[in-house]
Amino acid sequence: MAPAAQHRDHSVGVALTLVSAVTFGASGVLAKVAYAGGAGVVTLLTGRFLLAALLLWALVAWRRPSLPPLRVALAALLLGAVAYAGEASLYFSALARLDASLVAMLLATYPVLVVAAAVALGRERPDRRRAIALAVAIAGAALVLGGAQIGALSGPGLMFAGSATVAYATYVLLADRFVARVDGLLLAALVTTGAGIGTLSFGAVTGSIDTAALQTGGWLAVVLLAVVCTVVPISSFLLALPRVGPGTASILSTFETVVGVGLAALLLGESLGALQAAGAALVVGAVIALQVAPTRVAADDAAAVPAAPSAARALAEQPA
Repeated sequence: MAPAAQHRDHSVGVALTLVSAVTFGASGVLAKVAYAGGAGVVTLLTGRFLLAALLLWALVAWRRPSLPPLRVALAALLLGAVAYAGEASLYFSALARLDASLVAMLLATYPVLVVAAAVALGRERPDRRRAIALAVAIAGAALVLGGAQIGALSGPGLMFAGSATVAYATYVLLADRFVARVDGLLLAALVTTGAGIGTLSFGAVTGSIDTAALQTGGWLAVVLLAVVCTVVPISSFLLALPRVGPGTASILSTFETVVGVGLAALLLGESLGALQAAGAALVVGAVIALQVAPTRVAADDAAAVPAAPSAARALAEQPA
């Protein structure tokens, strides 16, 4: 490829990654709009996942990737039904009780847990840079919480946010096992379908799906969450990855947190105090440092290669 064409292709990749980050980052604000429009957590997630799954399967049918073995497909469905649906439920339950900006900053620390677990499991090598980044991220999260007004904090909300961070880190570690075995878009369709089945089943058993309470704004927010905050960012991220590479894609994806906090301030009137802003800067900086050229331990432990971000990273809606 000629240098000029290569530069254009890279620029397109950067733009697509930023589109993915911006649309993922809008999920917190749209969740607040959905709640104001009469949606409950289970109703919101069921509608979002089922609609997104339909659209993703349409893209899969158009792209026609090779199909994985049945047991792998069933495992991906189970991953969505249990791990992804569970993480999303915790995340959106936290959003129902805390400011969207606070939840976004707390969830942004999930790479700390992923890296720590990956090192403990022997998947990645420890080094001084990562140790410092982990310590900085923890300090930043402490500042974000410490700077919050006590009256604005909800005990259950903090529990849900903390649990969502742990659950998402677990999901990423589990989903990483599928990356080399399943096409990224097909994996997204399988996981999202599993999540839709999981939330629908839970709602049917508990009677927690209530579409009658949804107002027009609530319906619109659920549709936007499915299309704008799920299908668009997943597709954009997967299209960007071969153009910019895993390192650049991972670093640019941290912009998602900035967008989430910015939109919460602009549209919901939320704001971070000076201490929280300093903590947010530490968290984002630490996450970027953790994403720079991570090394994964080879199977024979004799060599290490750069670790690409999981294709499932695009599912995280930031999750959820």
